[in-house]
Amino acid sequence: YVHFLAFNFREGRATRSLPLRRAIQAALDPGEIVNHVLRMPGLRPAESLFPTVLRGSERPFIEEYPLPAPVRGDAIAQRELAAALAQLGVTELPPLHLLTGEAPTALRIGEYAQARLAEVLGVRVRRDRQITKQRLQQMARGDFDLALQNWGPDFDDPVTFAELLASWNPINRGQYRSAGYD
Repeated sequence: YVHFLAFNFREGRATRSLPLRRAIQAALDPGEIVNHVLRMPGLRPAESLFPTVLRGSERPFIEEYPLPAPVRGDAIAQRELAAALAQLGVTELPPLHLLTGEAPTALRIGEYAQARLAEVLGVRVRRDRQITKQRLQQMARGDFDLALQNWGPDFDDPVTFAELLASWNPINRGQYRSAGYD
């Protein structure tokens, strides 16, 4: 499984702002989550939606088609937040609604995200713990800003991960839309 933070791209959501999404990404560290928050043997930090165990033609897919590593750090996060606030025409963000599941790991990741975004960006995050059925219903309605999600492959092919953000996929509950990506 790959665990990731999904954003809501719908109109009227602050998370529609690319600089805000970059600020959040820069403030959260997968290595810190895996090594200090979860501390579970066998877990590895991910810098991509594509897991390292996914096969490519000759070697792991992520080695054959490497993606640029996300830029992280508090100063970068704060710079991106300033750009987001200017883009959104506000001086402060409303509290962000973070939807999580009930699993202990989801709760710990949610607490980490809430604390880091407050510490680094001064952004308030309201955590909302739901059972799976209710969490998926809320996401389908667009009643969230951020959501902790995970995906396990149906088969060993990159498309099982790549299609998660395709506009036609019902799992794309944040409604990301890009003709180029599709």
